[in-house]
Amino acid sequence: MGNQVATLTPEKVKELEEKTHFDEKEIKLLLQRYANYDTSPNGSGGIPIDVLLNSPELSGSPFARRLTWSYLKDGKRKIHPESYLLLLSVLSSKATFQEKSKALFQSLDIHNEGHVRFDEFFRLFKSIFNPALSDAQIVAFVQRVLQRDDLDEKGIMGYQDFIKFVRPQELHEKMTIDLRLST
Repeated sequence: MGNQVATLTPEKVKELEEKTHFDEKEIKLLLQRYANYDTSPNGSGGIPIDVLLNSPELSGSPFARRLTWSYLKDGKRKIHPESYLLLLSVLSSKATFQEKSKALFQSLDIHNEGHVRFDEFFRLFKSIFNPALSDAQIVAFVQRVLQRDDLDEKGIMGYQDFIKFVRPQELHEKMTIDLRLST
């Protein structure tokens, strides 16, 4: 366990209230949880990604791994307080379809090109459907998706095509975690 609750300045807390779906009380509660996973003496070392992904909050989320990678800032496979709160906000029940779909799309667009290609979709679907489907079945599925007639450009999918492909209810179910913030 961390020895100290990660502290943020009052200004940073206020900023995070604006950026997230959490109020000041919820932010403080989540920072206490953060401190349970950050084992550094002053609470500023970051949570190792594997520790975070095995936490009760994220362990059941099919998109948690992919999303968490997009919130890493230091390249050291650790997530820090602000990124932790932003990640939990997009996974909260209060996040909108647009927020969730945008976060998922950006996490898939690993080359920051504004669209998702075959390899990015293959990795996503493999993480979801493996071992139930073979690689060959996943390849065939991804190829069918990227060859749809209603895409702006065959072979790639931009955000506008992506939101037509994703069902709001299904995305909400797969990208919502129970944070148990009620006291």
